[in-house]
Amino acid sequence: MGSLFHMLVQIAGALLAAMSAVLWFMSARVKIPKMMRLYSHRADFPPGMPYTHEVIGDVYSPELAEAHLAMLRQTRLNGYAASCAAAAAACQIWVVMGA
Repeated sequence: MGSLFHMLVQIAGALLAAMSAVLWFMSARVKIPKMMRLYSHRADFPPGMPYTHEVIGDVYSPELAEAHLAMLRQTRLNGYAASCAAAAAACQIWVVMGA
């Protein structure tokens, strides 16, 4: 029975390590926009008046919103991958310490 448990822990460690690698690969493949357009709006800004470097109102960028979502996805995938790696390491430590 002990050798079966030992083998199951080794298999779990190998599977978790593989899952970690897949998740980190997926995280590395998340697309983040290279260029980001910014659209500014201020209700009391007269039409035709040139913009300055001052903050003039609300700013919106569809690419920035897309990048934000991509970074959230990437962060979540990195967290899952790190958890799998930690669990795989714990399985391997358990096998070595129990042997």
